[in-house]
Amino acid sequence: MKKKCCFFLPFMMVMCFLVSLFAACNSADNDNEKKFNQVAYYKDDAKMRVFVYITQETNLEVLKNHAKEQMHTDGSTTAVFYYNELVVSTQNATMARNFHDALGYACTKSCIAGYWKYANGGETFNENPCEDE
Repeated sequence: MKKKCCFFLPFMMVMCFLVSLFAACNSADNDNEKKFNQVAYYKDDAKMRVFVYITQETNLEVLKNHAKEQMHTDGSTTAVFYYNELVVSTQNATMARNFHDALGYACTKSCIAGYWKYANGGETFNENPCEDE
């Protein structure tokens, strides 16, 4: 009976650790999903992409890091826009006829931050990027 106890206790300790680790990782993913609500996504045949998110996040570094995590294909351009509240016209980016139109729908004066990753690998991140639109 002692041999079974010697095996069982370490096994249970490892299982408890793995369950708590999984719960912690899953919780972090859910927090990020709650923090950023995607309301529009556009992608064309050339893999040019436009993302639009609603968030209450105001820390520009957090927004920039989130933007850098979005899907990007080398040799194409990706644009990510953030808003504090839904601007209905931004949802039209999803059904835009082309990348230029998608950018037009996605970038409005209410945009709080925007990120671009260009085909040449260059990156731009701006607070209130669409104020002059």
